[in-house]
Amino acid sequence: MIINCEKNVLAEGVNTVSKVIIAKSPVPALEGILFEAYDGGKLKLTGSDIDVGIETFIDVEVEKEGAVIVNAKLFSEILRNLTNDVVSIEVDDKLNMHISCGVVNFNIPCMDPKYYPSIPIFENEKSITLKRGVLFSMIRQTIFSVSVFDAKPVLKGVLFEVGKDKISLVSSDNYRLSVRHENFENKYEEDFGFIVPGKTLNEIIKMTGDPEDEVSMGISQNYICFEFDGIRVVSKLLKGEFINYKSIIPYSFKTVCKVKTDDIKKAVERASLLVDEKVRYPVKFSIEFDSMVVSYRKAEGHSFTDEIKISKEGDSLEIGFNNKYVLSILSAIDDEEILIKLNSPLASMCVTPIEGDKYFYLVSPMRL
Repeated sequence: MIINCEKNVLAEGVNTVSKVIIAKSPVPALEGILFEAYDGGKLKLTGSDIDVGIETFIDVEVEKEGAVIVNAKLFSEILRNLTNDVVSIEVDDKLNMHISCGVVNFNIPCMDPKYYPSIPIFENEKSITLKRGVLFSMIRQTIFSVSVFDAKPVLKGVLFEVGKDKISLVSSDNYRLSVRHENFENKYEEDFGFIVPGKTLNEIIKMTGDPEDEVSMGISQNYICFEFDGIRVVSKLLKGEFINYKSIIPYSFKTVCKVKTDDIKKAVERASLLVDEKVRYPVKFSIEFDSMVVSYRKAEGHSFTDEIKISKEGDSLEIGFNNKYVLSILSAIDDEEILIKLNSPLASMCVTPIEGDKYFYLVSPMRL
């Protein structure tokens, strides 16, 4: 294999596929990137950890076709220390890679491409397309409440629900529930759903690009394939029954407050300065008349209070929360104002937009 390529172009491709590569893997080939050079000036780069695979094509000058596996960490470090010039790569018959850029030369041993696990090729049973900005926004506003525990594996993913005229993303870790809706024209006669691992979605939203570009999602029984900007991400789907989240959503409330998102977020952030990770006490919301007092007190004597203006309908109430859970929700919301809806000190708080149902959040309280 002999190729020539601009360093920055090569580095961008390498960074894209390296996102899923594990530094220490029981399968040595998975610590590397698969390089495949084709006639016509295309270099295909592949990274995988078995569960998720990323492929991308970049434009290069191909003098000789070929394929090889190169250690991802080492190759990335080499690229980082080269000047912004043309990088020439030649792989000999003994699988040694010769890298040159200007007067700088590296020689590194590589692996036979036959040892690289293949990325699944499957026939789509269904496919949907969303604008990148819309999809990434939906992921960003739900991904934070994906569970990190193995007790219920399906909660380690985000549920995609495709209805007649709406697509919804849902996640929950049993303490928070995040639901995000968008209008969507379903070309199929039936509603359907699938669960994408949170790990996969976290990697996808790191890939920057034009929000107006379209992302195609091909779904089979066991896999999903995201395609955009010449990038192909293939991931296993999570199997199992997601929680019946609709059954836990309350539809009537005794207390409804309209509040500025930034006001309550900053108040909780200030309270968080005193929070001890080892012994976590609740951040308290005291709602009465046209104000909400956000307070925090530790047994050692540390305390904090802040008062923000609200517009309230219904009963006065005191309720406590894990500061991180509340901040994760508030940080995901782009609206200037939100509605906070409550029933009792022991019932979950609901957060919704002032108008419409674009998103819906529930967060469980802590006992005061």
